[in-house]
Amino acid sequence: MSSNKEVQKIPLQSEILKQDKQDIIDMFNEQFPDCDPKKKEIFVKLLNRIEDQDTMDYLYDSFEYKYEENSGDVDGWLYALAYEFDTKILREIGVSSDFVESIQQDKITERRKLEQSLQEKDLKNADKILKNFV
Repeated sequence: MSSNKEVQKIPLQSEILKQDKQDIIDMFNEQFPDCDPKKKEIFVKLLNRIEDQDTMDYLYDSFEYKYEENSGDVDGWLYALAYEFDTKILREIGVSSDFVESIQQDKITERRKLEQSLQEKDLKNADKILKNFV
């Protein structure tokens, strides 16, 4: 007895990741048809290094928004992608030293802001706890 039910194929995670990468590359190419080939090469190399779906989902949403709003420039798109990587990988791929330094400084600034925010939150929590003991 055979069933006439159609089997639905669920795409593998790797297939979804691959398609997302291709979609982003297509958006990039459409947005920047006259892009410097070196920048495009770096963008594609970085994008192809993304291996987890959570990061890809975040980037996809970001680039899709930029694409739909026709916002940002090539460097902005590169920056958004490069921000996800550590400086060693960026240098290996050929990202300029100035660009890497800019990203590194922004990460340091962001970390300091986060640390400051956490310290302030801890102080507020400490005050609340101390008030409970008084």
